[in-house]
Amino acid sequence: MNYTSLPDFEVCLYKGKNNVSWVYGGIVPDSTNKSYRICGIDEEGIRTYSVDQRSICPWSGVINKDADLIFHLDVLYDSESYEHYVVVVKNGFSKCCVYNSAIGELSPDIDLVNLLDLPIVGNLFDSPEILDSMKIEAQTRDMVSRKKEGR
Repeated sequence: MNYTSLPDFEVCLYKGKNNVSWVYGGIVPDSTNKSYRICGIDEEGIRTYSVDQRSICPWSGVINKDADLIFHLDVLYDSESYEHYVVVVKNGFSKCCVYNSAIGELSPDIDLVNLLDLPIVGNLFDSPEILDSMKIEAQTRDMVSRKKEGR
């Protein structure tokens, strides 16, 4: 097999939050309570984990400079511009939008690949307060621009 030309396939990797920590693996249906579980491998072998259904996030297909996998709703932070970016996986793993706190909306024109130098500072499931700080950033920028325009 030639490892430089692997077959075209999607990687189906998810993370979900159990009671204590994030678990990673494939997603499997749990027919007993009509939900999903994460099936992963640890020191004890293959296991399935019950997770909070709201926390299940698909992998974006991208890894940052620190070798961290970037998942849906992960928050990246640019310490130079003081901007947060929320990763939004839409329509599969290859299509990612980014919520840009500078403009307060999804920016399909910001390619996640251009943000790989930024660290992951959290996930909206773990840190919903990040959204509040992003709104404050956007409001502050708006006020500053109004003052500059003389409004």
